[in-house]
Amino acid sequence: MQPTLHCGAIKLEPYQYLFIYVTIISFTYRHVSKLILSGAYYTTVLQAVGPTVRAVVLNTNLYLTGNRATEEEQDPAGQYAWFENTMGTARTNNEKV
Repeated sequence: MQPTLHCGAIKLEPYQYLFIYVTIISFTYRHVSKLILSGAYYTTVLQAVGPTVRAVVLNTNLYLTGNRATEEEQDPAGQYAWFENTMGTARTNNEKV
């Protein structure tokens, strides 16, 4: 018997981590061109874990020290506004992020 792993407050079996990984990779592959053009951040519901578990992936490259492409921007690629909206929607839908 394999040990149960924990992902934050969510108790997961080891096989569920594989489903999460496959979900994220599948989503990324299908939407990669749109993601790159829109800032390379995204969110998806992790159906393998449950209908109320959401992954949020941020593009922290936008905030690297010395990134001249974004150093003068207050909200590079609109990511702050998008994140705030995404978290508000998750709260409204009682989703775990």
